Amino acid sequence: METIKSITEAFSMQPVTLSITDILKRDKFSPENDIKEIKAESHRIGENDRILYYAGYNFQGVKKFQYIAKAVNVHYV
Repeated sequence: METIKSITEAFSMQPVTLSITDILKRDKFSPENDIKEIKAESHRIGENDRILYYAGYNFQGVKKFQYIAKAVNVHYV
């Protein structure tokens, strides 16, 4: 399985790119905003339907964002 490096909004005039933070380059002033990992996850809707999305977590394990999978471009390591 490939490791996700970053995701970029696909349908935006000014797309945001959210990237994994290198542990050696963590922000000294707001480290809670650094992203440790981006994972593909899914959520069940009804009996047979699922929504796939990408979620980003900081170094404390707190979810910082989530985007529907079809709305972003994914970049792998």
